[in-house]
Amino acid sequence: MKYLHCVLICLLIPTFLFGKRTPRPTLLVYGDGVEAYAAAVQSALSNVPTLWVTSSKAQEAMNMNRAWSIPADHRLNGGIWMKLLMEIADYKSPNDSVAAEVKQHISAGQLWTAAQPITQKLPQLTILENTTVKKIALGRRGWQVQLNNGKRYDFRAVVDASMRQELVNSVPEQDRWQSHVATTDSTKSDAKNLQCARITLAVGEHKRKVHTLTAPELLGSVKNNFFSMQSLSTFEPSAENIPLRMHYAQAIGAAAAYVSFFKTTTDQIAIRKLQSELLTSKSRLMPAIDVATENRHFHSWQKIYLTGLFTLDNNHFAPNKKVHYAEIRSVLNQLYSRSQLWFIDHDGEELLWKDAIELVKFLGTRGQEVNKQIAEEWNKKFQFEGAYDLERVITRGEFAVILDQFANPYGISITHDGEIRR
Repeated sequence: MKYLHCVLICLLIPTFLFGKRTPRPTLLVYGDGVEAYAAAVQSALSNVPTLWVTSSKAQEAMNMNRAWSIPADHRLNGGIWMKLLMEIADYKSPNDSVAAEVKQHISAGQLWTAAQPITQKLPQLTILENTTVKKIALGRRGWQVQLNNGKRYDFRAVVDASMRQELVNSVPEQDRWQSHVATTDSTKSDAKNLQCARITLAVGEHKRKVHTLTAPELLGSVKNNFFSMQSLSTFEPSAENIPLRMHYAQAIGAAAAYVSFFKTTTDQIAIRKLQSELLTSKSRLMPAIDVATENRHFHSWQKIYLTGLFTLDNNHFAPNKKVHYAEIRSVLNQLYSRSQLWFIDHDGEELLWKDAIELVKFLGTRGQEVNKQIAEEWNKKFQFEGAYDLERVITRGEFAVILDQFANPYGISITHDGEIRR
């Protein structure tokens, strides 16, 4: 018995002396800019052991010797970028008004002061400064990488976030690039716009224009889990588009983390799971400039937008706009095949509250408890404005909330092209 005790003590001594071992990284992020920071932080947030290799000091990702004034025209801040702004303002929850104030005059020094504590709280993130990649090659166990300090690693996924795409230029094209690059065209038709909405992975602003990153644009060219900043190639880096570049890079980091965590490839990524990971990190996936992040219904509105139910008019969601049968019938029929049965017996021009409740009950196979819950929690939980009136026409914002709550169309699986998966 004494022998067993001695063995047990010997096994525990390393733990007491050295603490918990740092997990060996399975994902490499390489680069010196804000893109590398965002991708690395998101990967670590997704619980993937991540190695961020930068050829300079990590703080130089924020360009320490510059001061900026970033346009605050559009409310499109989200994710890691929004978290940085809130850290600077010492504000706990995401808030568009606070973000706009901070962006009026922001220094790189402030950004790094906010960025550093975030990285320090991520046990899955390891940063190697003043280091470069000496060799990189595709092997049987993924990407084999040798650093200039002599250390060698095997990675399941690689993100080249360097401005000059240094790793891209070191790897044969056939090992990292799909020849058939998928793209999305948001100008073809309303139906195509709805599909694009379903597969949104990031949004941002560049030169006063709203841009959207979709799944095919991010994943279509990726081969062997080698990710680059190809989707950002059309945007010349500037202080003004740092939010957009961080949003896009965060989506890339999430995708790379997904394939690394699940030991899979990009073609097997479940888009809803990837979007949910981004939503958990407070990313903005809804390119609507008329709704604020701090709105109590914002989370539900984002999820319903991602179903393709409501189109945006000039990037406006218009939550107070009245709902019409004509605008929701065809999309709901795509999402729920059984909804056609409900619309056979129900028709009209504007959707009343009493009919909206019956519709979500039918779609979600729910009972009378829905009526009771909405009536009792109208003000406290749902925080709807005005009085509970079943004869009133329901608005987009209201319908999105109860549809999300009781029927969950966001949970319906979709393909990488935005089609409903049956």
